[in-house]
Amino acid sequence: MLLILAMTIAELFTQMSQNLNTVPAAMVDKEKSRLVRAANAGLADFVEALPGIRRRERKTVRLEERLSKNITTTLDSKTIAFDPTWAGQSAHLAKTVAISTDPGRYNRLQALNTLLYAYQGPTGAATMTLSSDAVLLGGLEDVIDGEVMLSWGTGNKTLMHGRPEDWQRDSREYEYSCGQPQRWWVEGLNGISGGAAPQYALRVWPQPEAAYDLAFERRLWPAALTTTMIDSTTELPCLQREEWVLVSLCQYGILSSPLWQGTANKDDAEKDYIRANAWLDKLKGQRADTQRGKLQSKAGY
Repeated sequence: MLLILAMTIAELFTQMSQNLNTVPAAMVDKEKSRLVRAANAGLADFVEALPGIRRRERKTVRLEERLSKNITTTLDSKTIAFDPTWAGQSAHLAKTVAISTDPGRYNRLQALNTLLYAYQGPTGAATMTLSSDAVLLGGLEDVIDGEVMLSWGTGNKTLMHGRPEDWQRDSREYEYSCGQPQRWWVEGLNGISGGAAPQYALRVWPQPEAAYDLAFERRLWPAALTTTMIDSTTELPCLQREEWVLVSLCQYGILSSPLWQGTANKDDAEKDYIRANAWLDKLKGQRADTQRGKLQSKAGY
């Protein structure tokens, strides 16, 4: 199904607030929380009516073989320069890197021309090797629905969920282990952001020693919005013609807010809410099986 992604989380909050006497960014914490609660209630009703194909999508991502690049480094700096300039960095953000002149330090390509940790080797030319051990997921933390499957030319297997028991941040042995991936987990990434919401990545371990395909079901809808996501530019998988339905459902929870302006506008909002529920009832009658028991499961333990 082709979705026209026309609304971001920030735009949803903005449209919900069009009859309030202040904008979301200027609200006090109490009113922000009320706005978010109303949005989550409306989202729950909307998503509940959607067929399974609209709740999640099957994705297959290629974990490429290790890649080497020439860089220029500076002692005590996170900033690096690629030589020649590399336009394809964005596809490799969050991946583990090894720098030839700073081999004892774990690092990642955290942002464009930027490392996670300050470089501690001699200033000058170096070689950076990037491993395909991370896949960016966007702004939703609990985004993987079900199992993660690794496949290669002669076979496939289900990866276990969670870090190794002996994983330690200062353990080079585990961080730089290389081989066929055995485990996966999702982690937040400081510095890689979309709007006000953090970004997350699916990480595999050990680092792939060869090329693999990684398959999983990506949940399209967040479990819950938070006040930190009010300015998020993450797009909601909502058809353009459905925007009024989603806004009407989410707006209903703030009709009693002291920030609401105008009785006539409130009457219109209540009518829109009734129309939106009629739309939901019609859609529910066409619903496919959503495999409710699978949601949030973490296969592979």
